[in-house]
Amino acid sequence: MKPLWAFLRNSLGIATDLFAVLLACRLSTLLTVLGFVFFVLVGQGREFVEALGSETQDPRYWAHQLFFLAAVLIWFGTTWLTSIALLANPPSRAAGDSRRLKKIERFMPRALAFLSVLSVAIGSIAAAQHVQGAAYTILAAVLLALAWKYEDGLREALALKSRVAVPAKINALLRRAPEEPPLEFSVSGITRALLVVLGASWALLALFVVSPVWLPQGIGTLAIVLFAWSGWLVFGNFVLTCIPRMNRAPTLFLVLIAWAVAISSLNDNHRVREAGEGAPTVPRGPGLREHFEKWIASSERGRDPKRRYPVVIVAAEGGGIRAAYWTATLLAAIQEREPSFARHVYAISGVSGGSVGAVAFDALLAQSPGAGGKLCDVLGKVETSLSRCTAHVLGEDFLSPTLAAFLFPDLVQRFLPFPVERFDRARALETSWEDAWRKGMGNDRLAEPFDGLWKGDRTHRIPSLFLNGTWVETGKRMLASNLAVDVGIFNDTADVFSFIDYPIAASTAAHLSARFTYVSPAGSLRKRNEKETAAHVVDGGYFENSGTATALDVLAALYGRGEKLNLDFVVVYVNNDPGEEETSTAEPARPAPLRWLTELMSPIDALFNTRVARGTYSQSLTREFVEANAPDKRRRYFHFGLKQEKFAPPLGWFLSAKSRRSIDAQRRELIQANPQFQELLAVLK
Repeated sequence: MKPLWAFLRNSLGIATDLFAVLLACRLSTLLTVLGFVFFVLVGQGREFVEALGSETQDPRYWAHQLFFLAAVLIWFGTTWLTSIALLANPPSRAAGDSRRLKKIERFMPRALAFLSVLSVAIGSIAAAQHVQGAAYTILAAVLLALAWKYEDGLREALALKSRVAVPAKINALLRRAPEEPPLEFSVSGITRALLVVLGASWALLALFVVSPVWLPQGIGTLAIVLFAWSGWLVFGNFVLTCIPRMNRAPTLFLVLIAWAVAISSLNDNHRVREAGEGAPTVPRGPGLREHFEKWIASSERGRDPKRRYPVVIVAAEGGGIRAAYWTATLLAAIQEREPSFARHVYAISGVSGGSVGAVAFDALLAQSPGAGGKLCDVLGKVETSLSRCTAHVLGEDFLSPTLAAFLFPDLVQRFLPFPVERFDRARALETSWEDAWRKGMGNDRLAEPFDGLWKGDRTHRIPSLFLNGTWVETGKRMLASNLAVDVGIFNDTADVFSFIDYPIAASTAAHLSARFTYVSPAGSLRKRNEKETAAHVVDGGYFENSGTATALDVLAALYGRGEKLNLDFVVVYVNNDPGEEETSTAEPARPAPLRWLTELMSPIDALFNTRVARGTYSQSLTREFVEANAPDKRRRYFHFGLKQEKFAPPLGWFLSAKSRRSIDAQRRELIQANPQFQELLAVLK
């Protein structure tokens, strides 16, 4: 028993010392673990790793490669150097074996730095980018070998201190007597190296403020994340921890957090953006029933009074850029196949990414073809296809501008006691949509006022939009629409435009519905002359993610006019959740019950699953309503969704070329071979 007991005691001592060292390097350890999670386990991270290695046709391919390589090297260096600095000034702690502890302290900085680079290699291999994975595995090994061989010499060089004199003007400002020697500071090599990284981070922040779209897209999301983490390592490990320890003071982390909490009521910079400063107040549109009477009577409809006229209501499910891309390209493809489709679509109810796709589709319908039928430019070539123009616009990288703003200016904003609206990451995302549209379509339609989509001859030609958000303070539904939101139709629902008195851009209106967790902040709603925020709006998926609840309200309000006007109501549900089957009014399926940690996981699972259940419940009610009131046995409820495949495009604001090809292939297959699509065409005839 004695050998076993000695082994256990020794193992416990090693584990205790190892934990103590990791705790001393807690931020380096945390970001190394986060790197593994991001590159290997998170779908959007793997999507970027896959795109980094495969999208050789992207004009920014080599820029992304070089920036990412630089970011990996800087991440390795800052992880290594800040860990060395921390362990050179450790907090007081008891050690069972001081020699063993010293060995662990010498080994740990290299290990953390090596593992950070290795996570990139593992993520590349997981994304089937084996050459890229092998390259970064070799890089990790080479960097580890260099660190192992030259660390002692580098430690000595970095420990050397030099005297830095304070400039004479500053001495004069401090009112020091001329005969007194000037102030001097002793600065080590490691301090200089880390301050260079910190200074570069602040410079990058300033550049992201000046160029919120072009520069982040040129650098790439992966490099931006690693640049941010490197800056955090220097600021957190060195500025907030090392320097206080050198002066026998506690870490400043808690002070910084307390400061951020204390000023959080003073620095809200997320007010919903105006479309042109000082623009006049936009009068609210007509109510739903009044508008429908004018819409159905307009010459755009081309109705034959002797035949039932199909009226289509579209519901577009939420799901980030995947939903936006699928919704907009599918509706555009249907329009190409059946040019009368848009004439029959009265309204689109969108949630989150579905709202972005709905706004893009409406903006596309407002586009007037140029010479030769030109709609847009794709890589310098004239394009006449609606679906390809839509795919080109929504195929851009919208995540890098958002993350650049999130990790740099908008993060700094949390520690400023006053708001700087230009630091708002919501603006960066909206501006990236506008920039993509401008480059592809040649105009500023997404940057123009939302109500401008229905100006002039487009009043009754463009489908109305109901963009679903969630009211943070009540959990209730909020709608942004070109029509007035009548509480007699949309029960217990708020109108976004009742909280503001200024016009907003089409991109901003779409974003009101697509502010999903933390990537986009809650939008603050208040009128121009109000100082206090009246309400906050977030992603509509919190309330109901399918959009069918609002579509059903529209149907119920209009259905009474159906018989008198000889109308045939049709619902098209655009679902982007891969593998989700068409909803049924039958008894629900019974999934396997929880087996593990039921006490802990039951409330969490129930909370998340109710969000999905509300969507399927609304879908089943909508389908039942349409089928029960249909004039004949033909299908009136159409479900067009993505199929479950081995490769499922992730949620987020970026789609790799591989993801776009997968969605494009499914769209072509649906148009060519889906029986429901043929039935829809038959109903529209």
